[in-house]
Amino acid sequence: MQRDAFRVELFPFMAVLMCFLGGLLTIGLTVVALSVLFPQEIWSLGMPGKAHRLPAVIEWDGFGVTIHPQRVVIPAAVALEKDGDNSSEFGQLLREVRAHPDKRFLFVLVRPTGFSTFPQLLQMLQQDEVDVGYEAAVPEQKISIVISEGATGVP
Repeated sequence: MQRDAFRVELFPFMAVLMCFLGGLLTIGLTVVALSVLFPQEIWSLGMPGKAHRLPAVIEWDGFGVTIHPQRVVIPAAVALEKDGDNSSEFGQLLREVRAHPDKRFLFVLVRPTGFSTFPQLLQMLQQDEVDVGYEAAVPEQKISIVISEGATGVP
């Protein structure tokens, strides 16, 4: 029996390839399972470093304002009152954001039911000279706000 000098054994290559594909499949299935089981959206707001400003996150659905992370709900009629007359928690939040513009800003998550009335809220906030950012939120989307404990210089 003479051995052919040019014969290449493919079994080790195929074994490594199958292990690699199995690993990719496992990672892919894990990502899909986690996104199905935990469909919450996590937003990373603000900028790290010296320019870091902590967001005051609210949710607007057209019927009221939900202040996060406490989930305090303020009716729309009360929330849209002028600041001098607004003694609600939303009015207090606006005064706090306006008092510390270098450290705070207001971030609004807008639900589809609030799209038609959001311009009215935005106009009120801009007239009050509140720095505002906003983003649309999906109707069924659960909101989870995580406050970083590493934020320094924030009231």
